[in-house]
Amino acid sequence: MAISMFGSKEQLAKLLATEDIHVRINKELGTAAFDTKNRILYLPDWSLKDRDVLDLLTGHEVGHALWTLNDNWQAAAKQELYHKGILNIVEDARIEKKIKRKYPGITKQFVKGYKKLANDNFFWKAGDQPEDFDFINRLNLHFKMGALSGIPFYDTDEQALVDMVADVESWQDVLDATIALMSYAADNIDEYDEDWDPMEFRGLGAPGESNGDKDEGTAEGDESNAPKGSAGDDGQDGNENGDTVSSDISADLKEKLEDLMSMLPDDLASTQDRFDEKMEELTNSSENKNDQIVYFSLPEANLKTILLGYKDCLKEMQQKQIEIETSNKEVYSDSPHAPCVVDYLEKFTKFKNSSQKIINYMVKEFERKKAAKEYRRESISKTGVLDVNKLYSYKYNEDIFLKKILKPDGKNHGMIMLVDWSGSMNQHLHDTIKQMLTLVWFCNKVNIPFEVYAFSNNYRTQEKYRKEDESQETWAKRVIGSQPWIEKVGNACFDRDNFKLLNFFSSRMNASQLNNMAKIMWRIGQGYSNRYCHQEGWGNFELGATPLVEGLVTMNKIIPMFKNYHKIDKMNLIVLSDGDGNTELGSVKTVEGSEYMSTRYATRGNLFLEDPLTKRTYNMADMHEEDGYWPRASKMQERAILCLLKDRYDLNVVGIFLDSSANGKSLSARTLKSFIGHKYFNKEGHDKARKECRKTGCAGVNQIGYNEYYIVPTGTIREVETSLDVDRTMTVGKITNAFKKQQSNKFGNKILVNRMMDIIC
Repeated sequence: MAISMFGSKEQLAKLLATEDIHVRINKELGTAAFDTKNRILYLPDWSLKDRDVLDLLTGHEVGHALWTLNDNWQAAAKQELYHKGILNIVEDARIEKKIKRKYPGITKQFVKGYKKLANDNFFWKAGDQPEDFDFINRLNLHFKMGALSGIPFYDTDEQALVDMVADVESWQDVLDATIALMSYAADNIDEYDEDWDPMEFRGLGAPGESNGDKDEGTAEGDESNAPKGSAGDDGQDGNENGDTVSSDISADLKEKLEDLMSMLPDDLASTQDRFDEKMEELTNSSENKNDQIVYFSLPEANLKTILLGYKDCLKEMQQKQIEIETSNKEVYSDSPHAPCVVDYLEKFTKFKNSSQKIINYMVKEFERKKAAKEYRRESISKTGVLDVNKLYSYKYNEDIFLKKILKPDGKNHGMIMLVDWSGSMNQHLHDTIKQMLTLVWFCNKVNIPFEVYAFSNNYRTQEKYRKEDESQETWAKRVIGSQPWIEKVGNACFDRDNFKLLNFFSSRMNASQLNNMAKIMWRIGQGYSNRYCHQEGWGNFELGATPLVEGLVTMNKIIPMFKNYHKIDKMNLIVLSDGDGNTELGSVKTVEGSEYMSTRYATRGNLFLEDPLTKRTYNMADMHEEDGYWPRASKMQERAILCLLKDRYDLNVVGIFLDSSANGKSLSARTLKSFIGHKYFNKEGHDKARKECRKTGCAGVNQIGYNEYYIVPTGTIREVETSLDVDRTMTVGKITNAFKKQQSNKFGNKILVNRMMDIIC
């Protein structure tokens, strides 16, 4: 099995480069290249089975990225005065010497890797003997495989040239050594009889002294005449010799080099040519589009179009509520089981009053845990001022100075909740809103900054809002407005533009606004949650699809604004939904237009999400469960985006999955199969989750991208009034157990609230 190019090798390249560069795999490349402007290292998709070889090749290409200036190489190639094969051999020797000098630990991988390649006939054909090769090829093998390889040199002239190549440090030295090798090669094919001295070629590569300037190169990437990984110099450690050399040379030297080039065959460095050919055979190049590697970045959210602020939400909801009441649009069944929503204020008030008990409990626990953490971080220091109450003990006690307790500043916490506003939530929307309101009131009471957003695709996109004489195009432009996503080349694109983020609650609300919104939320939830009660007319705020991916992408814009506005140190993101998103990023914007981003890319490990800020890359193939279960594309995108958000903003991400298919406190087999695999393969996991759910009302499962993830059967989210039943015959132990049970029922059924409180604390 071939070793993946990503994971540890990406990190190795970044560590060797001493910067957080991008590392990309390109199936179309036969060799590596480095974009000096954008700091991107392109590596071919090598199909390798040996880790030492992969370490060798990665280190080699990073060496080019650090020390081979693209300007210098391109200038030499353009002049056509230097033998390409010889120039490449000398430059390879230089950069490999530098990378091994900078990281001595990688020398072992170079030796073992080249030995493996030699044994696999990467430098010569089967039956060939290295000692029989001409000098140029023996020189190449010597510097590739090391002195311990035993490659022989037969006279002092050869040894002098070996020493000359071993001493190269700058690009000027590379050119000098190349000329000397070209002259020696021509002399030894009996076509060039000029006597030579290796030392006479020092300084002949170009006039003048090297200026030592640091240059960023031209970022041309993989040019036809460029060496593997040809790059620009960015001033990294070890670039003191990566100097820029003038391309102007004297007429005499130019004539001499032209004569040498005319005598030397193109295949003079046959071992290097064979190595390059064999490496190209290792690349997993394919003309099949589905096999190509696709990199993409997240689109930028246009909040002016996407976000509906809490003031606008409240205003529109209040207007809609008046319309409903005045036009008598509330229609109820004649069934005696159907409650009437007109009494919602009474029920809301009762719920709000009853919630104060658990809110006060949460506040107490929050302050207790917060104080405990701050106490653990306290330190005591001496003031240098004498404590007069301890002066009597100065003869036997050195601790006679006043002390003070240093209390570190507590961390500011913040919370953003993303709520699913899809049609499948209707049966348990009311229960969800109860938990949401309790959490909002808690955050408001302890002054934790918070925002509650509902993700929806139903706002002003319904055909019923279209005017009679209005065309489809005009209607779409009017209701959607400007484009919701700022797309750039390399960004992924959504196939639909009807996404909206509804800001229902905010810590910026005043008391009146918060209370009014809470009443409306209660009314909407109560109307949706009872199947005997039919309510219509909420228009833009009716339930729709599940654009979870769009919601998470928008968080990439909202979270930094939220953290900066409130000076947040520790950020919590709560994702509450009853299922996977049913919309997804569908294409990648290219220069030519857009390229379809097939979900089949992900299963092949060919689809990568990049973060231009952190320079991290997320392979979609890594976003599936270990049991081999492949989730739908939207789920893999959800996980990758969450990983990006966590790495970028230091988030604590908690997911709540509302299992509407569960029966009471029993988790459905279908749900467990989706999260932890089939029961046949993971019976222990199924039994553990069911046991936990029976005990606590929910089950925690591991999900990629989340710090914690809980499956909550909707049957456990309900108000349960319990009382403490005791009598005179009960012992102290029985009374204690009864009290614990009563408290467990009292607070244990408020699953979301309790979990969130622990997380925030």
